[in-house]
Amino acid sequence: MRFLQIEWHNHERARNAWDIERAEMKAKIAKHEGECRHAKRINEQLERQVRMLESALKQERRKKGSDPSAPLQPDSAASHSSRR
Repeated sequence: MRFLQIEWHNHERARNAWDIERAEMKAKIAKHEGECRHAKRINEQLERQVRMLESALKQERRKKGSDPSAPLQPDSAASHSSRR
């Protein structure tokens, strides 16, 4: 009878440890999933900004009448304002 009691307590201890570890893993998973969602939102936002800037650059090049594949030369007014 003592053997069965010891085995039962060992089983309960192991199960409690497993439950604790399971809860910790669930918390880690939730944290990492939240970080992943946050990183995806930031990436999408940055991609939208890049597309917007590329579009603005193409429009600016069209206005200047230059080749779309040529590098954009800085304006004299823009270079003066950036020196200040």
